[in-house]
Amino acid sequence: MKKNILISILLLQVLAVTSQQWIPDPNKKYALWMGGWEYGSCLLTVNDTLYLSGRFLKIGSTNALRIARYYNGNWYPLKGGVDGDANSFLFNNGNLYVSGSFGWADNKPGTMGIARWDGNNWWPVGTNSDCGSCYGTIEYYDNKIFFSGSNMLGLAWGVIAWDGTNWVNRCNLAPVDLLKKYSADLLAGSGFYGLFLKYLGDTSWSSQPYGGIYGGMYKAEIDTVNNLLYVSSDFDWVNINNPIQSHYIAMYDGFGWHSMGTTSGFIYCMKMYNGYLYAGTDSLLNNGSVINYIGRWDGNQWNPLGSGVNNGVNAMEEFHDTLFVTGGFNTAGGDSAYGLARWYMPDTNCAFLKPTIHTLALQDTFYLGTGSINVQFFNNNAYSQTWQWNFGDSGTDSIQNPTHTYTNDSTYIITVTVTEDGCTKTDTATIWVLNGNNTEEYTKENLNFKVYPNPTGGDFTIECTLPQNKTGKVIAYRTTGSQLGEHPLESGFNKFIMPAGNWKDSVILVGVYIESRQVMVEKVVKK
Repeated sequence: MKKNILISILLLQVLAVTSQQWIPDPNKKYALWMGGWEYGSCLLTVNDTLYLSGRFLKIGSTNALRIARYYNGNWYPLKGGVDGDANSFLFNNGNLYVSGSFGWADNKPGTMGIARWDGNNWWPVGTNSDCGSCYGTIEYYDNKIFFSGSNMLGLAWGVIAWDGTNWVNRCNLAPVDLLKKYSADLLAGSGFYGLFLKYLGDTSWSSQPYGGIYGGMYKAEIDTVNNLLYVSSDFDWVNINNPIQSHYIAMYDGFGWHSMGTTSGFIYCMKMYNGYLYAGTDSLLNNGSVINYIGRWDGNQWNPLGSGVNNGVNAMEEFHDTLFVTGGFNTAGGDSAYGLARWYMPDTNCAFLKPTIHTLALQDTFYLGTGSINVQFFNNNAYSQTWQWNFGDSGTDSIQNPTHTYTNDSTYIITVTVTEDGCTKTDTATIWVLNGNNTEEYTKENLNFKVYPNPTGGDFTIECTLPQNKTGKVIAYRTTGSQLGEHPLESGFNKFIMPAGNWKDSVILVGVYIESRQVMVEKVVKK
């Protein structure tokens, strides 16, 4: 054991000197073998264990039928393995759930397409989980395990869930490639069928979450430190109401979409590693040069990983501070690498931490109105040790999402300094606070603004009367600032229901906007 630790320390010291590199595998310990066309399909890290699936009969010197685990420096089979492609993993409550296009796991009846590994044996999910079309992904949400595909066990199409006892939430959708949990939402997508959906509960889905994208969602990755969502598929634009050009991949920060370039190729997999997004692609382009099948986004452009790999990348996973990459290649960085390779790059500048300042509806101009204005600020780093705000006047605060009252018209430079895991980063934003300019008439009383019931057990009603020739909108937000729903306002009396029954938030912020100006924010409490 001490010898293995010493070897690992020496390896890390060598890698630290070389900064970043593909790690050679001279003894072929990580090589996949099948006697022809071998490849890796899926990777998952669970504590000190790495799970791998793909088209192989052996990995290194270990016999394993299409699925194996790496633990304590060695590969081990998962008993009898599976007889086809295992496309997706989920670890929950001590069990590894697997879905794909396999006919059985360990030759057990009832394990076609969906199976459960308890650490010693394979089992069906329930008494019989034969599913020839469960080739999508798995996600844990709302205390259930959701599976995606096409014909789901003959009980549903697109998506179905297992609650531990029964198959529930039987949806009727087109085939679904991907399920992904982001913030408090469950998202579903299909590149081929152009689906990008947000789950509303039971069997209901919304078709344009976060403003929508011009196409479907084929793959997605979450930067959990900074609460960022990366989405890829065959699209050239995102945000349907206010289009933003971004080819094949885009980033959503909880408030709006951001472009990630106009020359990138189709993305087949993504993974966050040491603060950067890595992508496996067919022909990732960067200023006219080709990055060979794998690249790293530095926030402005795509960068190569040395000479890359010589064929497609299907999955990536961080394990013991190293990025494991699997696919159909046989070289990585110019060295032999049969279906599985390792890339090392240290995080030397706290790149993982990217604090950002937001306001509701991304407003940067506010009006004093009745003599003061409350401005709600948000930071995207929910799990930081400390936040230190400076609001540009004498005001400060030390919580994640503060509200500050301004009483003077001026230009204010706002800063937030975030500390997390030994790293400290600062972000800066500028807002303008102006005199009322007729916004003083937009008070709660003058607008006859009402929200009821409040507290509410589900949906709530909003009433609002706008002056003649004025239009506006009401937008509901999470307390983290991300948008939940929107409803237009017309001149005169407005009364409508906000469908909050399916929102899982305990507190909802309701903002009123007239002529694109934020005039008030009301809190609604859900029981």
